[in-house]
Amino acid sequence: GQQPASTAAPSPAAPNAQTRESADAGQPLVFADSGGMGNDNGFYFRRSNADWTGLLCYADYATRQVVPLCARPNCPHRDESCTAWLGDAGSQPCVLLAGQRLVLVTLGGMTDAPAAVAVAEPDGRDRHTIHAFAPQEIVQPDFAVGGGALYLVRRTASAGGDPQSALVCVDLESGAAAELYAAKPGDSLFLVGCTGGRLLLKQFALDPQWAGTAGGVQHQQHILSALDPATGRMETVCQWQQGQATALCAGDAALLATADHTLTTLDGTVLARHRALGSS
Repeated sequence: GQQPASTAAPSPAAPNAQTRESADAGQPLVFADSGGMGNDNGFYFRRSNADWTGLLCYADYATRQVVPLCARPNCPHRDESCTAWLGDAGSQPCVLLAGQRLVLVTLGGMTDAPAAVAVAEPDGRDRHTIHAFAPQEIVQPDFAVGGGALYLVRRTASAGGDPQSALVCVDLESGAAAELYAAKPGDSLFLVGCTGGRLLLKQFALDPQWAGTAGGVQHQQHILSALDPATGRMETVCQWQQGQATALCAGDAALLATADHTLTTLDGTVLARHRALGSS
């Protein structure tokens, strides 16, 4: 259906280059998923229409209004002339906020739209692609941003071989991409959070005796490692067997919820423990 026509700019004016560079340099490393991202003033996210097209939207905390990210009066928000327009479902990106710029990540793999990273001003203007991935590469929908960079896991298909996953850093100014860590071909790799300026990566290990068996997944180990993007150093911080715990990550915090209903830090410090009804 028709979208409400824009009447005013929904977000602050774009910062100048010097202001942005200063803000980006001091931005802490934070974790984000594909649901959207915000700051103290509002929240940026992707909204899907009934016809599977999408719009870049902004929820303003002060006014409690949600509007398409478009300042053109009476814009119908139906084509690329609109700064909020995201196209059809196959090409709609994940929406992130890095310092004083929007970051839009197209995952690739689903349609003809290749994986790519684009940036835009906070009001939606000047959207442009800074990095395009190769046709055989797709991006997983979990990210970290900080210090003017975007961190993501890229998965590369191989003709006749196992796909390979790698942690990649994309410079949000130049668009240059650098590989920070590569998993073994065929192994899974997940970016699950960050804490203390380090990226948290999860992988799996399975004893060979259980490989290929129906119940093998119940015996796999979850291995959580922390990687310092400045030095490239990576170390294992904790591990658990399938079903014993779940990593809970948001912003720059990371905790473990265990199967016995205990909440701990990654080093095992107990923060809370569920007490059964009737216990003292």
